[in-house]
Amino acid sequence: MQKFTTSVLLAYSAENEAQIQQISNDLDAVLDFKYAKIERDQEESLTALCKGFDGPVLLFITDNFLRSTKCMQDGLKMLHEHNDQLLPVVMPGFRIQEDGSTEEVETSFERVSDIIQYINFWQDRYLDLRRQKREDASLSTPGFEEHLKIVRSISGEAGEYLRLLRSMEHLELSEFQKNRYEFLFEFLDAEIIGEQLHDLPEFGSSAEPEVEEEVEDEAAAPSEAAFEPAIEAAPAEDEDEEPPVDLTSIPGMGMLTPSPEAEAPAPEVEEEPVAFELTGQPDEASHITPELSEEHEEEDEEEDELELAEVEIPVTKEIEAPEEDSTDEAALNHLVEKAWRMADGGDLATAATLLSAGLDEYPQSETLQYNYALLLAQQDEISGAKQVIDDLLTRNPQHEQGLYLAAELADIEGKSGLAQKYLTRLVRLNDQGAEVWYKLGILSLEKDPPKYKQAERYLKEAVKRDECPAEAHYELGLLYSNHFGKPKKALKHFQRVREAQPDHAFVNYDIALLLHQKGKQKKALEAYEQAVAINPEIKTPENDAAFALNDQPAERKQEQHTLQALKDNVERLEALIQQRDEQQEQPAPKKMGSSKTVLITGATSGIGRATAEKYAANGYRLIITGRRQERLEELQSAWKEAYGIEVHTLNFDVRDAAAVEATIAALPEEWFDIDILINNAGKAKGFDPIHEGQLEHWEEMIDTNLKGLLYLTRTVSPRMVARGSGHIINVASTAGKEVYPNGNVYCATKHAVDALTKAMRLDLHQHGVRVSQVAPAHVEETEFALVRFDGDAERAKIYNDFKPLTSSDVAETIYFISQQPAHVNILDVVLQGTQQANSTTIDRSGRERYEEEE
Repeated sequence: MQKFTTSVLLAYSAENEAQIQQISNDLDAVLDFKYAKIERDQEESLTALCKGFDGPVLLFITDNFLRSTKCMQDGLKMLHEHNDQLLPVVMPGFRIQEDGSTEEVETSFERVSDIIQYINFWQDRYLDLRRQKREDASLSTPGFEEHLKIVRSISGEAGEYLRLLRSMEHLELSEFQKNRYEFLFEFLDAEIIGEQLHDLPEFGSSAEPEVEEEVEDEAAAPSEAAFEPAIEAAPAEDEDEEPPVDLTSIPGMGMLTPSPEAEAPAPEVEEEPVAFELTGQPDEASHITPELSEEHEEEDEEEDELELAEVEIPVTKEIEAPEEDSTDEAALNHLVEKAWRMADGGDLATAATLLSAGLDEYPQSETLQYNYALLLAQQDEISGAKQVIDDLLTRNPQHEQGLYLAAELADIEGKSGLAQKYLTRLVRLNDQGAEVWYKLGILSLEKDPPKYKQAERYLKEAVKRDECPAEAHYELGLLYSNHFGKPKKALKHFQRVREAQPDHAFVNYDIALLLHQKGKQKKALEAYEQAVAINPEIKTPENDAAFALNDQPAERKQEQHTLQALKDNVERLEALIQQRDEQQEQPAPKKMGSSKTVLITGATSGIGRATAEKYAANGYRLIITGRRQERLEELQSAWKEAYGIEVHTLNFDVRDAAAVEATIAALPEEWFDIDILINNAGKAKGFDPIHEGQLEHWEEMIDTNLKGLLYLTRTVSPRMVARGSGHIINVASTAGKEVYPNGNVYCATKHAVDALTKAMRLDLHQHGVRVSQVAPAHVEETEFALVRFDGDAERAKIYNDFKPLTSSDVAETIYFISQQPAHVNILDVVLQGTQQANSTTIDRSGRERYEEEE
């Protein structure tokens, strides 16, 4: 039996040993496990035990885990370190009762009240430890102080840890074990190995066996849990749970109707005296000081005030879209209704003008923004609609109607991957109706190569829901028939389509094929004749001969050959029909990378120019910026001719915030979506000690290296956030890693770039935007030295006696960073020439040997 070649780490609390052992027993035939278990007297934290493990990690989250100091210590660090290699599995916990019996405890962090109970637990533990320390002087030991410090840190991070955990792909135990751990093997990208478990005669009792769909009525079939690790399972029906979102309020393109903003439910608050502040920003923390119990109030007030000032304890706020002022609600609703009455009467332009004017008065109104974008979309003003909806999603990334409309707009533009990202974010927020799941299935089939397994699961979610489109059953039937070899399931779904759409020609033909394969020639002929009656183009001599077969042995000898002829024939027919129905020719294949747009600042020379040419040679669309218009035009012309790509030039100074904002805002529609931003523009001015430095040099470096990077990032990143994807690469320097004599202010600006890169990553990672940095040392083929020495060519000759990096070396590295899979982010690359050990230690014995070797 084939085994998975990489070890899988199981990380858990010892109280859950029995469950982990059962899982291990189920899977040890095909997986090799390592264990990171936290005992009650454990010295090392779970994060420390997992450090350095380079492989898949299964993190088993239970109530015991969330109340364990060693499990929670540095928990955020662990989640960030293992990132896409980590799959959290949520299991019940256990508590020992006074009589010694064990009670199962549900583990959940889906609701705000669930999270608050753990925040309160760690706050109370921290305050209790402080009280013990005040009352017992013997506890003032280094060990107790260290423990107090750890608990204080956990109390400050618990809310953020649980919110991050909730946003990650995670599974309930029942989902994890479903169909013999089907989702685990998908996570491991090892479905073939997982399929071996289905061939074993016996299997561990914990894993749920796959149930063959035998029932004819889909509604009567056992319901399946949400299948995708990226998609949170729908909660069981409970009077305390919020009702699912009614998708009838989220219109589809082609049948778009205005819909007022859905009212967000009131926040669920169970514990007192915690107060919530409503916000439209996702998962922010409000730092407050908790009210103390009478026991704590009786303690010395001055000492309490001093100690409480040492730590801010975050309390989760309920996520809710910001509401318009209630005094304006009636006016806004009236404005929207009036606009749509105009639109229904055919006066679309006036309706759009009315909503645009309303936004001038109420720029924060999400209701106006959504309806204005919807109206623009109906007028085929896709670019304007995208801009409005992107602004809405930047302000409120959880706006469900906005996400659906953004997906529709992306799909219209042929950006199926982006459309799927929006819809995936939508189903993570709330369970959705059949239309959304059906669209996700179709988008999975449109990928290159198609994701058949993923499409199957999305479509299965669609057909479980009310008002499911018949096409969902049809696509699911095609998957079972053509890709999974499950004719019985295929036939069931095809029959559902025929019931809903009796005039569906191809489903009748598909039913005929399946019946033919099963030897039911009479029923196959009936289905074939029905298909022909609907669409005469299906009738061919080959089909007539095949379906007219009877059960005589001599004729059945040719069945295998005939079936192949049938398949070939239907493919030919479908191709002819598609060719007839298509009104436009398919566009020519694009060059590699040509669907992505890269913006590079400071592209007229040095690293920027080399980087731009690297992307040009690989077919990317380029936006190049610089202050020398003539140089920009020369490069534009040269690269268009040499590489056949599109190049757009922007002539502005990155130090001018107004110019940056205005120029980017004025980009043509086809250049508006920037996939990769390379903040390259920078300079060094002067080489003087701090007491002799020139103020104008300092200002120019700060404005270019630091403010320019900030201006571009602030202007470009909101659209990346709205789309849920993008990559920002900052060109820093080894001067941002160490300082050297006379480099004072330049080093300070590059240290700032290094810090900004890390801070930007913390802000943007949750929106799917990657942030990276490349930090080169000495680089020739640039104007760096000449600029630093104010054009003094003699002083600028600093590379004559050693071989530094070239601008092309740095360009290759930048390009490599951007070519990683979407789940990989290279954080920082530091480059130096071989003859350079650090900023000041350089082997200046000559460069000939390297030039000869190369």
